[in-house]
Amino acid sequence: MGKETKNKQKFLNNPDNIATILGLVGVVAIVFSMFFRGFSVNNILDAVKDIMGLSISVGIYWLANRIYFSKKQQREFHELFEEKLHDWAENNKYLIDPRCLVEKGRLDKDGNLGDHYRYYQMVTDHSRLIEMAEAISESDKKKGVFIKLPFAKQEEGYDSFRFFFTKSVFVNPDKGVTELKPIIEKISNQLSIVFSQSISGISFMPKSSEILVDISRVDKSPGKQDESVEKLINLIDFVKILYLAQA
Repeated sequence: MGKETKNKQKFLNNPDNIATILGLVGVVAIVFSMFFRGFSVNNILDAVKDIMGLSISVGIYWLANRIYFSKKQQREFHELFEEKLHDWAENNKYLIDPRCLVEKGRLDKDGNLGDHYRYYQMVTDHSRLIEMAEAISESDKKKGVFIKLPFAKQEEGYDSFRFFFTKSVFVNPDKGVTELKPIIEKISNQLSIVFSQSISGISFMPKSSEILVDISRVDKSPGKQDESVEKLINLIDFVKILYLAQA
């Protein structure tokens, strides 16, 4: 699909643009009608009445679309994000298990439910990449969780996801690396430097073995969600490269 066609689709998918077009077409039609009928007082009053009616109709259309998209945009954004994430995993099947797996939180001794999430995992023995063997078919090689998603796609607060870093991959005493947390803080800082400008509103919070990616303020509007999702997938691929560089 050409760039021009994509731009047209984005333009037509924006309810503000549609409302503007409808309003302009209506006003032009009313003005032309006056030219043919003449500029009498009655015709001018009729035109004003028609424009007011048109304004109300366009306003109702705009408001209805705003309400519709405000209710659906978050669900649609995350559906698109996870669809593209799955495609990315499929394209990296020599490193990433393309199945979205589930970690069911286990009860601790106090009866509290532990971490409950969906995830994609990475082969941490990257000889599979050289052999060009799919990660999903390999059961005897060590795998580590790579990216964690909230358990429910429509869960309230699904405004973030997490990168998980396997200690056995990143901690290397032979190279003088004995702690995981300083590495995670450096990676988080690097992500902030590289992506904070290109993905407006994103932030990164390093934890003991994870980086939480806060996307609550990222633009998820219908006209911007494709672009935002594409940039998030680029971010995920960048972390994959950092992961490989460290392994």
